Amino acid sequence: MRIRLVDAWYGLKILDVTLPLPRSNEMEKTTTQLAARIGKQLSAVDRDPKEMRLLGILDFRSVEASNRLDELEDSIQAAIEQQMMFQPGVIVLERRQVQPLLDESELKPEMAEGLLASMLLLDGEFHLLETDEDQLVIYVQARRNGKRVFAIELQGSKEDLMELGARLAFTIRVKLNEVSAEKAMDPEAEAEMLLQQAEDSRDPLMALGAVAAAKALMPESDKYRKAYLNEQYRWYRQRPLTLSQFRHYVLEIRRTMDEELSRPDFTWKRDYRVAYPVSNCAEMWSKYEDVPEGIQEEISGILFEMFERCWDLGVGSGELIERILHRQLEFNLRFFNRIGLTDADQIFQFYAKLSSYKERRTLLK
Repeated sequence: MRIRLVDAWYGLKILDVTLPLPRSNEMEKTTTQLAARIGKQLSAVDRDPKEMRLLGILDFRSVEASNRLDELEDSIQAAIEQQMMFQPGVIVLERRQVQPLLDESELKPEMAEGLLASMLLLDGEFHLLETDEDQLVIYVQARRNGKRVFAIELQGSKEDLMELGARLAFTIRVKLNEVSAEKAMDPEAEAEMLLQQAEDSRDPLMALGAVAAAKALMPESDKYRKAYLNEQYRWYRQRPLTLSQFRHYVLEIRRTMDEELSRPDFTWKRDYRVAYPVSNCAEMWSKYEDVPEGIQEEISGILFEMFERCWDLGVGSGELIERILHRQLEFNLRFFNRIGLTDADQIFQFYAKLSSYKERRTLLK
């Protein structure tokens, strides 16, 4: 099992360990050992973290022609990340599992200051040694503001990734000591690097993590929020969002909608930025079951409000909205139940209003 402890304010990784699953009679011993390790790691952050070397660690990809080493990508990244946390004067920042931090910021708005930016971002690739398939060759690069600062290459056994990770971490620290002490890079520059990382990633979960980190670095940026929403929907197409993730998604859609509709230059030509996300929400929401009453009322109210705003303003392609709702009407009435339409008359009236979308939009045009 992998256990992580992350500071929710700035994204500082305090603990990240992989342990064998303890037996029931070993649980107390394991928790005692974990508590000791947490105390030790907390004492390492005994000064302003902004004065320490802040590192973000991204993906390590296999460049083998086949996919036989793809399963090692997470393990290698974890080994390097965990071993870097033992290096003196280094703070590892969370960059892959940022969604829980975004959820926390929804609960406590004062935490929305944003993640700390990294001094350097580390990523890399690996392959098998041509003359010995038990040996891995790992290439690591450190980048700042989109430019490479240094690169290293090491080889080691694929059967002992922690030992290889420890050697890499030590070598990286030596290289860090050769680099002049610099402050964290500009948050927007790092956010751009994270967006590029997401575009290059073959793994939707890794891409979502990178885009979430970009959004957290630039919480007020329209650009990164939209990139985050698009990546969430792409992820949803392969695996459903948790209810917490979906709630966050809906709140961000509403915030984006408010900003789009308030623009002085807003015209029907920009309506896809509003109508498509709202339609996506409807499609996604219809698939959730056993939703707690309070959350159901909150999300249903927000969705109904967004639909009515689109419909009142004539925003959105009539074909688009009607297609989504007709599919829900034909195959799944749960969506209408969710937004508070429970009888045939209500559904008919709501659908009749939306079916006049196209006509009113043509008049506005």
